[in-house]
Amino acid sequence: MILSILVLLLSISGSFQPSPPEIHRGVPPFELWGLNGGSGCRIKFDQNWGVLGYETRNKLIRIDWFQLRSGSVFSQPMGYQNIALTYYPTAIVRSAANKICVAGKRENGFTVIQEFTLEPPTLRADAHGTEALDSKISGIAGIYDSADISRDMVVHMFRSMSSTPALFVQYWDSKDVYSVNLKTGVVTIQFRATQPSDAPLEERLSGSLSARFGGRDHPLMGYMYGFRFHSRTECGCLLLLDRNRDGILDSSLFLTDQDWAEMNLSDNSIYLDAGYLP
Repeated sequence: MILSILVLLLSISGSFQPSPPEIHRGVPPFELWGLNGGSGCRIKFDQNWGVLGYETRNKLIRIDWFQLRSGSVFSQPMGYQNIALTYYPTAIVRSAANKICVAGKRENGFTVIQEFTLEPPTLRADAHGTEALDSKISGIAGIYDSADISRDMVVHMFRSMSSTPALFVQYWDSKDVYSVNLKTGVVTIQFRATQPSDAPLEERLSGSLSARFGGRDHPLMGYMYGFRFHSRTECGCLLLLDRNRDGILDSSLFLTDQDWAEMNLSDNSIYLDAGYLP
């Protein structure tokens, strides 16, 4: 069952200004596409789970709903819904218990980040009587809407675990990592991928990365944000660390798969963040 919601997105006047000629326009490169609802995150409302993804070329968010029934250990599929966008999504992350952030590219070249507030899903029946879960969007906040060289399109996005509501985002063109304050929209450099000047250098950010986990609280290393990294000569996990948990990334650490295993980092019981939801 397909439940489509056409969302009228918050417009910011700056998004109608011309973008610099160096900025990418139109459909994002294939490497940024989310296909068939993949490349997403999860959200939980009591016994109901939503697996969120995006389809870049179709300009939509997809939520696959599941419900854990009483007395069962398995979640039952409960349909899916599509949320139509006016831009091409390139990343999605859960930013709070009932909120998601979506980053994307407008036709005019502007990179956009918006935060959606979701209501707890309710059961609805279609014309054939089939029950499905459906969530309403109660609010949309504009976080970022600009066309800036070195900050063109978001390729990876993590929710900050600090008390300050923020995201850590990696931009596609520069591969640099910035923090984006969800209340003020202020963007602050955290790591440079190629040219160290006003931030630490981490050259592996320019390599082949995939998001491994959105954030864990390690008792010794603090908040950890991890990428899966691989090259011709090495393979492992690149960690960006907030050791004192103040919302600022202060160091990086590369671990081989053997390092990871020896440090027992796959054991959920060693972390301090109870109820971790990727």
